[in-house]
Amino acid sequence: MEAKLLSECGSEYVLSDKKGGYRVEIEPGEYLVVEVGCDVGRPTVSFRHPNIALSVPRVYNFKHYRWGGSKFWTSRAGISHYFVIPRNVVKLLPEKGYSYVPAEINGVRVRFNVTGGSGFDAPGVWTDWLKTRTQISVGHKLADLKKIAAVAVRGTPMEPVKVEPMDSVSDYEWKKMVAEKMVKAKILKAVKEGKTPMVYLGSGCEYAGMTSGKTIELHPWKKRAVILDMGGHKVSVKHSQIDWYRTAKAFGVDEWGKKVAA
Repeated sequence: MEAKLLSECGSEYVLSDKKGGYRVEIEPGEYLVVEVGCDVGRPTVSFRHPNIALSVPRVYNFKHYRWGGSKFWTSRAGISHYFVIPRNVVKLLPEKGYSYVPAEINGVRVRFNVTGGSGFDAPGVWTDWLKTRTQISVGHKLADLKKIAAVAVRGTPMEPVKVEPMDSVSDYEWKKMVAEKMVKAKILKAVKEGKTPMVYLGSGCEYAGMTSGKTIELHPWKKRAVILDMGGHKVSVKHSQIDWYRTAKAFGVDEWGKKVAA
């Protein structure tokens, strides 16, 4: 089995239909709408190109497994760029993906994040479903995005690309995560220089009914903590207990670290 252009695959791409085999069932169409997730703090977030159909803020959730088999989730803030890709520039690779279809776009190896399962059409055969709307893994480098953008197209019936906007709670969580990534270091640097920026605590955190205080110093023994003056008391606060977005605004900047009007 060899790599094959998606435009030539028809309704399926089959590596093997025997037990232990693998196949990809393909939704018909001329294009793929591909979401490319980019972490805040990486140059891909600010990538601009006329072939980007849409860019929106996103909170990405990642599942991790411990040695004992249990799992836990982490979240990161980012920007998703959407590209409309002709199927005649997408190659499916002869590798078993198991919900992550291996492919190539203009020389960039990607994995389409899809749904899949075993035994739907044949016992022991894993089937992945590649839809017209799909996404690849978060964290591709800038050079990859440039190559993908080079073969993307605009002005097709796939536009405008529609996505569900984040609700107000998710939007605020996104801003807090962006501020922690982009502004926290500036605020801690100011503390080192002897300044006393106001710090606001996150939801559910308080001391004697107070939720904010001026920073006295960085905690001398705890790397990820600061000491606040809260009602005349010295209070040690972990970085994880701080609302970095609200703190950034009090510092005079937005979540990206850009100055805001007074």
